[in-house]
Amino acid sequence: LSSIANTLAKFSADLRILQSTNFGEWSEPFAEKQVGSSAMPFKRNPINSEKICSLARYITKLVPVAIENQALSYLERTLDDSANRRIVIPEVFLALDEILITETKIVEGLVINKERVERNLMQYAPFAATEKVILESVKRGANRQEIHELIREISMRVWSEIQRGEKNNMKELLYQNKVINKLFTQKEFEKLFDVSGHVGEAPERARKCAKMLV
Repeated sequence: LSSIANTLAKFSADLRILQSTNFGEWSEPFAEKQVGSSAMPFKRNPINSEKICSLARYITKLVPVAIENQALSYLERTLDDSANRRIVIPEVFLALDEILITETKIVEGLVINKERVERNLMQYAPFAATEKVILESVKRGANRQEIHELIREISMRVWSEIQRGEKNNMKELLYQNKVINKLFTQKEFEKLFDVSGHVGEAPERARKCAKMLV
């Protein structure tokens, strides 16, 4: 039961991060008349995910009690477990039941901000794409350490520009470099920055998992 609770708490914690202003990619369902805060009317806090994380922590803290009940019965069965067991077992089931009900509502009404996902991807994906640039450059005879340093220097420069609100122009800066330019054609280099394949088999595996659960 604790494992189930913590699995859902992990999902809820990630959702809370993705709903935060810096990401803004996912969000809990939010009713038209729902109030996020009595003092700050603009707030849209992920209150249900916060509740799940809270209840999951509570369930986790009950696990040591159950374990000690098993270990502290001594030579014969005692009543060391009797009093708290009557609380622990029902409380765990009730708390997990509330977590499951709440999580179901969240998933069914989950809001995905595709435009924000796309914007974040375009802003930060080029950093991840540079790994392909390094690997492919080495295959074509480049010195790995030199390519790594070259990309590191440009990455630090681009990162500073992003922090000032500018767009990510790493791809353009890299291709302007004489070393990189000699290794790839424009078309080949563009393909390296196509991050659509970075998820690997995740979509297929997720669909298979979903079919098993239905």
